[in-house]
Amino acid sequence: MSNLIEKKKTLFNIFLSDEDNKKNISAVNDYSTELKNFTFQNKTRKMFFVETLTVIVEDNGGFDKKYAHGIELTNGIEIKYTEKKSEKKITYDGYPIKTNKDWFFYGCDIKRESFEHGKWMMSITFDFSGYVKLSFDDKFMISLNDDFTKIEDQKFLIKGYMLDL
Repeated sequence: MSNLIEKKKTLFNIFLSDEDNKKNISAVNDYSTELKNFTFQNKTRKMFFVETLTVIVEDNGGFDKKYAHGIELTNGIEIKYTEKKSEKKITYDGYPIKTNKDWFFYGCDIKRESFEHGKWMMSITFDFSGYVKLSFDDKFMISLNDDFTKIEDQKFLIKGYMLDL
């Protein structure tokens, strides 16, 4: 007879939320004067394995060589996580996301769709080729430090599985 305990594996989809206002999942504001993190923090005794990040951007007009439709990002978007209170960057130092094409640099899958009289939706999927493991109190986060008020909407969704410990 085996002593192994089978752990329950559960799939999850979680929108990252404003670190200061957990009810806000829409990343549309002017963050140019103060860095804003959109996060998920593991406050359970489960182990989270983040496999993908999907960024959903809605804007008027098509997407151009800037970010979304005509937004000039100075600082860019950084993707990172904490592991035992130590910060780990997924986007490389000096190479944050500043334009639509920068997502390609990180090997993201990008889909664009037109709908509702000139509105566009872009879905960017960042596959981690494995997973980012989040233990108790670890965080997954997107850091924004630019003005995003010219876009209609922007949300960040992480997907993966969790294990009961």
